[in-house]
Amino acid sequence: MIIKSFKYNPYSFHQNKKNPKLIKSAKTVILSTTQIDLSRKFLVDMDLFSMEESKQITRDKFPMVGKITQRNDTSLSCERTLSLESDLYLDHHRFNNTPFLPGVIGLELFAEMSKVLFPNKIIQRFEDIHFLSAIRLKEDNPITIYTNLTVSDDIADVVITSTSKGSSDNKSNSKVHFKAKMIFGSRERESQKIPVLKKLPLLTGEFIYQILPHGSSFQVLAEINSIENEMIAVGSFPKKQLFGWKVKKLLTNPFILEAGFQAIGLMDFILNDRTGLPSKIKQVTYFESEDKPHFIVGRENIEKRGFFDFSVLSRKGNVLVKVNDYQMVEINFGDTSSILEKLRSHRIRQLLPVPKKAWLEVIDKQLFLDKLSREPDFVSTFLRTDEIDELEELNNKDKQDRILELFALKRSLRIVLLSRKMLNFKLKKDETGKHYCSHKGKHVYLTKVEESNYLLVLASRKRKDGLDFYNKRETIKAKIVAMINKK
Repeated sequence: MIIKSFKYNPYSFHQNKKNPKLIKSAKTVILSTTQIDLSRKFLVDMDLFSMEESKQITRDKFPMVGKITQRNDTSLSCERTLSLESDLYLDHHRFNNTPFLPGVIGLELFAEMSKVLFPNKIIQRFEDIHFLSAIRLKEDNPITIYTNLTVSDDIADVVITSTSKGSSDNKSNSKVHFKAKMIFGSRERESQKIPVLKKLPLLTGEFIYQILPHGSSFQVLAEINSIENEMIAVGSFPKKQLFGWKVKKLLTNPFILEAGFQAIGLMDFILNDRTGLPSKIKQVTYFESEDKPHFIVGRENIEKRGFFDFSVLSRKGNVLVKVNDYQMVEINFGDTSSILEKLRSHRIRQLLPVPKKAWLEVIDKQLFLDKLSREPDFVSTFLRTDEIDELEELNNKDKQDRILELFALKRSLRIVLLSRKMLNFKLKKDETGKHYCSHKGKHVYLTKVEESNYLLVLASRKRKDGLDFYNKRETIKAKIVAMINKK
């Protein structure tokens, strides 16, 4: 017999091909002289699995399972250490700069465990899902989670826990994080009416991820098209490497659920000014379909406020997954007024026709003035020395109004001039008193319109665009007022 010691890593093994039997202790693995390639296998005790079974339990098939610690005909337990090195997706799912295990990945772990124990069973649905306590990597440190699955008939109960040392008695305390039931059975086919999209979406994907903190792996929404009687969104599901190794295919396609979670969260924020994270789900039902996901359609339950239903559909209207009674726990992410005003400003920009190669800048006056009061040196990032000197002759009110005006005018130039260096923009006035900026021998004309708490500036290389915009100012003001009153 050969005895080898190594620092334990469930995905990195010494190899020995002559005898497959592994006997594990805390710091040693006893291997016979027979070699076996375990480079893509979990460290499993052959008393728990046959040789043939162990060949199927590879990390490219079951990336979330980790080390299997117990198994019989009706139960399975595993231990998994989450880290930023092995679980790349965690770095794209941060809140307040702390990585959180996404709930949808927790459900994927549940599904993988069921597939290890019952390779031929099909998950028809999840029921009674509870996200009880977030799984977070404090200060980016790894965390070990323990998952237990027990089966009775065609129902599996699954729970994720972790342990920590008590601060006073130093005893291990167990904490339940996620739990759910899985129902096995055949999947049905279902279709719904294909949603009709508006030409102008409410929120574009680019704007959504200026608001939401998700990294590129979790940027799964192409747009929120509309929120009226129901929410209609379009998903975007690029393939990303989620782990420190290649994975063949995830069992639950978790990102279609993630798209629904994000879309419903935005809907709740826009309509009810609430911010939250997934808390409970009564039922997640999977349907038979070979189509790719495209639409997310959802609505709030009129009879049960705070409960949402949504479906993910293909382009053809075939249902891939349906979620009933989805609830969020309200989380204080701090002052959300700036996000709400960003949404309003974005919507104003969409409401108004903007010519090609022009840009409409929308500034919320109060938000800007609040920032100015908190950060008075902020002006030095966009005002030149001569412009600051001119402000000294003004009283406090006129000075604030002038700083706001200059900021709006210069900010509108960034897109048209393809430069973020507002200090380099020198503003001039024509014979009528209207502002413009010369750049590389050409003029960019600037036109202002004010309504309610907003200052709008159109920047365009065509003087006619500005004139048309100014002549439509009453229509523009009416649209802004209608939008505010509707909210």
